[in-house]
Amino acid sequence: MAGHGRGPTVTLHLSRTSRPCTSQCAPFGNGGHLRWQSEPGVRATGSWTTGDGSLNAPPESMETMLGYHERVRGRWSWPELGGWVFGFANDAAESGQAATAPPAAVVFTLLQPTAPSDATNGSVMLWRRGRLLRHFPRRSLQVAVQGLLDRDRVVLVPPLAGMLGTPPAAPVPRRLLITGICGQDRVRLDFHARTAARIANPSETTLRPFSVHEVLGDCRVEAVVSGRSLAFEAGAVVEFAGGAR
Repeated sequence: MAGHGRGPTVTLHLSRTSRPCTSQCAPFGNGGHLRWQSEPGVRATGSWTTGDGSLNAPPESMETMLGYHERVRGRWSWPELGGWVFGFANDAAESGQAATAPPAAVVFTLLQPTAPSDATNGSVMLWRRGRLLRHFPRRSLQVAVQGLLDRDRVVLVPPLAGMLGTPPAAPVPRRLLITGICGQDRVRLDFHARTAARIANPSETTLRPFSVHEVLGDCRVEAVVSGRSLAFEAGAVVEFAGGAR
């Protein structure tokens, strides 16, 4: 991938280490639905240049990075889809072993369509060594937020969106806490946001833009499944999406 002109550029090789979860589906609105399938532990290696204007700037090697892949299908439009909170974290304790799945990984999804009132859906899924260990459905989840991320830490992209009268969006929470309990099994995700990029998207049915905030931060994951404890801390990516007001 490369930007126009002199950069930036990035060359990536992606490889899978984990098995995806079972596909999930959320119906909403008048015949709309969203189907997704999550797969953590995607490893990326390659090189990048910053695009600082130098034509002969040598590329810098990239250490093995842990990412995520999601297959999304369905029939939906904005603003009917409403919004969502989504995120993932991979335990990077063994990131130097390129062919090995992370010791643990977690993915959470919370969909918030505008209608009907009971269309909210979501899940928390926990992987161990590349295999899905536990699925916590929406009815087993509690979600809480605390504080707001300073707007100076949120960058609007693309930059020209600021010249088009893009209305402000709801602020990003500074802390997100998700707890899942199924019988004796439990999981807790404690995410602290550091910075965010707001991507302004057009809406198919209104003049209001639809915004997706890509948020970077740190996450503490603690879980007990079948009597066995699991815990790790790692960098995480969270998406907060919703209509501008």
